[in-house]
Amino acid sequence: MAAKKRLVFVVSLLIVLFLAIVFQVLKLVHNVKEIKRVSMENSRNEGKRVGSFLDTEFSKIEAAALAFSNELVSGKIPGEKLPDRMKQTLNEFPEAFGFGIAYEPYAYKPDIKLFAPYFIRNGKDLEYRQIDKVYDYTSKEEQCKWYYETLERKINGWLEPHKGRVSGTLLAEYTIPLYSPADKTRSKPLGVLFINYSLESLKKTMLSLQLGKSGYGFIISRKGKFLAHPRQEYVSEQKTISDVLGDLKETEKRKIYKAIENLKNKEYGILEVKSETSGLTRIMFFQDIPSTGWSLVAVFLEHDIPVDRALLNHGIMWIIITSILFFGLLFSLIFRVFEGATPSLWKLSVVVSLLICIGIFVIWNLDYDSQNSNDVKRVKLFDKTTLSDYLHENTSGNRISIPTGVFIQSLEFTSANNVTLTGYVWQKYRDDIPAEIERGIFFPESVDGSIDEAYQNKNETGVTIGWNFKTTLRQPFDYSRYPLDQKDVWLRIWPKTINRNVTLVPDFDSYEMMNPGSLPGIEKDIVLSGLNLRESYFSFVPRRFDTSFGIEKYDGQTFPELYFTVMVDRNIIDPFISFLLPAIVVAGIIFSLFLIITEVKERVEKFAYNCAFILGAAAGLFFSVIIAHSQLRNFIQVNEIVYLEYFYIILYLMILLLAVNSFLFSLGSRFKFISFRDNLIPKVLYWPFVLTVLFLITVKTFY
Repeated sequence: MAAKKRLVFVVSLLIVLFLAIVFQVLKLVHNVKEIKRVSMENSRNEGKRVGSFLDTEFSKIEAAALAFSNELVSGKIPGEKLPDRMKQTLNEFPEAFGFGIAYEPYAYKPDIKLFAPYFIRNGKDLEYRQIDKVYDYTSKEEQCKWYYETLERKINGWLEPHKGRVSGTLLAEYTIPLYSPADKTRSKPLGVLFINYSLESLKKTMLSLQLGKSGYGFIISRKGKFLAHPRQEYVSEQKTISDVLGDLKETEKRKIYKAIENLKNKEYGILEVKSETSGLTRIMFFQDIPSTGWSLVAVFLEHDIPVDRALLNHGIMWIIITSILFFGLLFSLIFRVFEGATPSLWKLSVVVSLLICIGIFVIWNLDYDSQNSNDVKRVKLFDKTTLSDYLHENTSGNRISIPTGVFIQSLEFTSANNVTLTGYVWQKYRDDIPAEIERGIFFPESVDGSIDEAYQNKNETGVTIGWNFKTTLRQPFDYSRYPLDQKDVWLRIWPKTINRNVTLVPDFDSYEMMNPGSLPGIEKDIVLSGLNLRESYFSFVPRRFDTSFGIEKYDGQTFPELYFTVMVDRNIIDPFISFLLPAIVVAGIIFSLFLIITEVKERVEKFAYNCAFILGAAAGLFFSVIIAHSQLRNFIQVNEIVYLEYFYIILYLMILLLAVNSFLFSLGSRFKFISFRDNLIPKVLYWPFVLTVLFLITVKTFY
């Protein structure tokens, strides 16, 4: 009857644990879905924001072109004032790259066959060109397609991207066929008016998309040609989207083509596609740009969805704990442990140990993937939009902004709190920056190093000065999770002149991509000993000092400091082989010593067992563990207990328990815990006990 009650109790407990697991899993799935939904909505809004911005910009260009063409064909713009009016129009729309008019033969003046005035931007100035002086745009050659296609279709519109022969750059062009108001049938064109938009400007606009670490955006034309893409060769070589879908299955490619086609009937579309080679799922948002007929596509990886990892990991941790309890009880029923058979106890010991190991590995993996920057005060800067918004809200209007760039060529940890960096820093000084602002930078956290000027590059707007640097920084690094720890190495940069209203800002124009996962500002072939690069990014840290540094009228007590941060994580192979593997071997030896504790005469003779032998072996193991532990402490050189040290602390405990168990067993202890079936309970509980202690320490350390 008692056995039946125990069975009912265990089954009831199994049902409760199973329901708890189901509830926790459903809650976790709901939270993940909600996080994904919110993230996708935010990303779609990002695409919509940029798409709406571009649509507005292009609509302005179209309206300006139409207004100008109406004035031109109605005769309101005299021929002698045409160049000035063209310059005026182009100046009013800084987003436009060039503005031109190409007349039909003898349409401008009876004695002039071809005439095509064209203004393009050259820095801050407008440069005048005449297309007719370069080539005959009325011919049917490929380079004249922009002209004769506009006249053939007889309507306004954006052309497919092409490289302008006169401008020498890739252009998106809006063209209008010109007809006299009296020509109702549009049979005798006067020429073509066009405004073009540089594709380089599109690229800079797309950099403002905030789509996570690996997210990016691109724009394709009606025929699928790339107008903007992080990989510039796609644009320069005028590739189409079908050219770059090689790693997708045909079914996935057809999905993308269909999504683009469906944009004709709706504002946007969402699509998830899985790469056949990488196995990664990309979420793609297709946003229509109505004024041009182009499509903006925002792409990010599903695993980069920003989530509250701490909240999710806590949920997963409780699922792990309840699952270990559930399967432990379940296997105790399967093995009929309640009958007390020795083989059943050993089977359950093995299963429970494996379950706890799996739980520990899952926690390790969750924490290793979810660690992030530990400085919540930082404002990460990925694009000019974030930068301008921050400066507008947090600084006064008279601050002088100096674009600053960083390129790291080497990174080496020289001690527990010292890291040495080498590389380049450069700054762009406009001509209007006062001369009393000293050119240069310094690193306030540097304890050793040098900064030497490497180059100066003058241009029409100012000068760029670059410095080669080597610096040793002393920073507080957290080693509590070693060897699963990660490090934020930051380069804190100050201007040399601190008594003026100067703010250093990232030089976004000098980087191809600013996604942290693409490692901007890091040498691609950098060599790191035992570390892996994770992210790099610029950030602001608002700083307030309670001193004026002895400077009268000091204007910098509160200002944003520029940081360049490199996140690295540890390659766990070296610590595993050097420190963890020996600890596992010692734990196995201790277990084998527990196994040979016996009072069975045949086994005593076979193993030559006696208490003195166990105590001697325990003493030898103790000194071995001390040496290994000391080597670990000397290697990391920190004043705190790190996670890996708990493995050695557990070994100390088990060596002590081994000695106590052997001593009490040799005295013929009356404790059933020790005397039961030839010391069976300590043997069976060894690995479950060791791993449970390690599991609890892991939970406490990481959560």
